[in-house]
Amino acid sequence: MSELSVTSLLRKRRSDGNKYDFGYLLCVCGSSLYRGASALAVKSALRSGVGLCCLASIEKVVSSVAAKLDECTFLPLRESPNGAISSDGLQAILEKSHRATAVLAGPGLTLDDEAVKLVYGIIEGADVPLVLDADALNAVSIDRSVLSKHKKGAVLTPHFGEMARLCKASVAQIAESPGKYASEFASKHDCVVVLKSHTTCIASPEGEVFTCGRPNSGLAKGGSGDVLSGLIASLLAQGYPPLDAARLGVYIHSEAGGMLCESLGERALLPSDLPDVFPEVFRSLETPARL
Repeated sequence: MSELSVTSLLRKRRSDGNKYDFGYLLCVCGSSLYRGASALAVKSALRSGVGLCCLASIEKVVSSVAAKLDECTFLPLRESPNGAISSDGLQAILEKSHRATAVLAGPGLTLDDEAVKLVYGIIEGADVPLVLDADALNAVSIDRSVLSKHKKGAVLTPHFGEMARLCKASVAQIAESPGKYASEFASKHDCVVVLKSHTTCIASPEGEVFTCGRPNSGLAKGGSGDVLSGLIASLLAQGYPPLDAARLGVYIHSEAGGMLCESLGERALLPSDLPDVFPEVFRSLETPARL
């Protein structure tokens, strides 16, 4: 395993570019129970440089996010009886995905049967790179073979519990050998795995494993993962290869958390604070020596 380094990964941004040059991210997130996850993921994506970001979700989530973020566009979808996105919205999502350059699925979706059908349909039908997080991972753990039906590259961002379900192992087994499990899963299913913990492992299908070891209990709060998935998805939509998007995203997320701990402390840090210091992290990387 190698220590995470992102030197030279961040690309110089075209001064003559327009919004279409910087990617179109479609986020399929949220439910009546979990509305904040969508806002965190979308805000993170927008702060990470994507040109356009559209949230596909139920009206309750759309209204909540629209009240917080002016830059996002929306695809309102019908709600299932249990408050999830109805699977009959799949066609509209796939039609929208034809305009997108990446899709994020999972934050706040729940494991409602309708949401599981939706996740499978997105994996099979979206012809762009994917980031799968949270309940999209739990849906995949029911039938891992669905991953073989997506050929455009995917980044999976599980924590130990989600990885245990994906690997049919115990959390203790994952904690004992995180790099091994991440690497084996990435190789078997041809995806990039970002296995989140106090030390995060990033594994490629080719067997590379990178680690980011900067423990920070301030990030051990609900919503931190939604911020990370939105960040990685934004980079993926901007054209970064899946492994580069994962490595750069994990680094920026970790650096932002470190900066906030210095000013707010680990107890008071909120996941919603993280995107506000992304600009400082990006500036620290945007030096002539690193372009």
